This record gives sequence, structure tokens and C-alpha cells, in this order.
Amino acid sequence: MSKAQKGYLQVIASAIIFGLSPLWAGLFRQGGGNPIMLVTLRNLLFLPFGYFMAKRQGDAGSFLPPKAQLKKVLLLGSLGMGMTQILLFTSYSYMPSGMSTVVHFVYPLFVFLASALFFKQRIDTKSMLCLGLCVCGLLCFFPKDGGSVSSLGLILALLSGLSYAFYIVYLGQGGFEGISPFRLQTLVSAVNVLMLLPFSLVTGDFTLKLTPWAYGLGLFVALFVGLAFVLFQQGVAAIGSQKASFLSTFEPVTGFLAGTLGLNEPLETMPLIGTMVILLSVGIFSLPEKSKVPLPVPANDSGNT
Repeated sequence: MSKAQKGYLQVIASAIIFGLSPLWAGLFRQGGGNPIMLVTLRNLLFLPFGYFMAKRQGDAGSFLPPKAQLKKVLLLGSLGMGMTQILLFTSYSYMPSGMSTVVHFVYPLFVFLASALFFKQRIDTKSMLCLGLCVCGLLCFFPKDGGSVSSLGLILALLSGLSYAFYIVYLGQGGFEGISPFRLQTLVSAVNVLMLLPFSLVTGDFTLKLTPWAYGLGLFVALFVGLAFVLFQQGVAAIGSQKASFLSTFEPVTGFLAGTLGLNEPLETMPLIGTMVILLSVGIFSLPEKSKVPLPVPANDSGNT
């Protein structure tokens, strides 16, 4: 298996794991929790596991990177992942979560634009076609009876997509090659905890009145989603930010299937069409490039060299 093929599988696997979040959030809510508390607990419980795995992979000495690189990690964890979670979950208070999630998933567009404008990466015709198909597929998930669209909710969801696009682009271009994936994710999770704990206290979402089942689920999600983040980091390193952001659209597809099969939600026509369109776009995107056959060099009839 080539490095690129492995990167494709790592990003798709991470997107599938992320896509199961609605299933876990529903179960966690039954145990007395809420989405903000779940993501806070998830980051907190990942810390000892991530530290152990990083040490086992050979990270010796100080766990913190040099000062210059530490600043980059703080930027990645705060303006990237931490801000994404706060903005997205706050948008749920102003508009339906399904609608917010669809708006949030414009981030592949932001990634492609940022890569082209700031890093001069070329966007070929096939990528543009697949990106267009992907956006059309995502629009099929837009709730038809979601109610009125809140301007503030729309802005928050768009900003969450922009923040996540920053995370993906900076992850690929920020110079994190010297930090192992588990070490990097542990540091990012620590930054997230420092952001989410005060946020959950201010919003009133912080609670410890959870059932033992909810705490166990929080630990499971911490390990499982932590692994997904590690896979995503490895995938970005292998195939780049643009391709990784595009393949991440497997997440809403998985969320739709998890809701239909796991939560007994009704099977609606438009999301089903959207799923097929996204899978089609990913299939086209994954087709190998045609190799150019070199033209034959004409023989030199004169006999001169």
C-alpha cells in the first residue's frame, strides 16, 4: 500500500469515527450530560492515554516542544480545534443542529481557497468538479423544515467552518513534523480543556451529575475520537490539507447512516441522495491520474550524434 493510499484510508476512517458523534451524544444525554460536557470530558480523559501512547512511541525527555513550536501548538489548539468546538456548539443555541452542521461543512471550500491564495497550491479541474458535487451533496442534508435561519447562528456556524479550515491548513503547513501524532493530540487536547472548562462553567453546561454509564461512555469516546484525531493528523501529513478536508465529508454521511440505523430516525430521500452524490464525488476524486505516455523521439537519419 502506498503512502497516499494509506493517507486516504486514515482520513476516511477518522471521518467515519467523527460521524458517529450524534449517536454518542444522544446516549450521553440520556446519562445526564450534554454535548459541551461530552467534548470537555472527551478532551480531559484523553490526556493520560495520549501521554502514555506518546511515551511508548519513544517521546523521551520534556513532553513540551521547544518554545517556538509550543507557540504553534497553542495556536493550533486554540484558534483551530478549540474555537471550532465552541463556535459550532454555540450555533446550536440559535439554529437547528442539523442546519448548523451543514453550514459548518463548507470548510473544504475554505481549505481549498486558503491553499490556493496563501500557499499557491493549484486546484485542478477534477478537484473543482468533485468539490462542487460534494457541496451539492451536503446541501441535500439541509433540513427542509428546520425553521427560520438565525443570522447569528449562521455566522457562528460559518466561523466554526473557517476555524476548522484553519486547523486543517495549519496542521499541514505549520511545521509539526517533529512532534509525534499522539504527543501533538495530547497537547491540543490540553489546550482544549483549558478553553472548554471555563466556557462550560459560563454557559451552565458543566455538570458532574452523570450516570456511571455516561462516565464510561465519555472514556470510550475519549479514546476512540482521540485515535480519530491521530489518524487525521497522519492522513494530512500523507496526502495534504486539500484532499484531507475533502475526504472528511464522509462524516455527515456516517452521521446520517448512524442516525438511521442506530437511532431509528426516518430514512429521508434528500439525505440519501446527498449520500450517494458525496460518495460519487469521492469515487471520482480517488480515481488515479492518467499517466502521460512520452512521445517517441524521432530517429536521426543523418547518423550524427
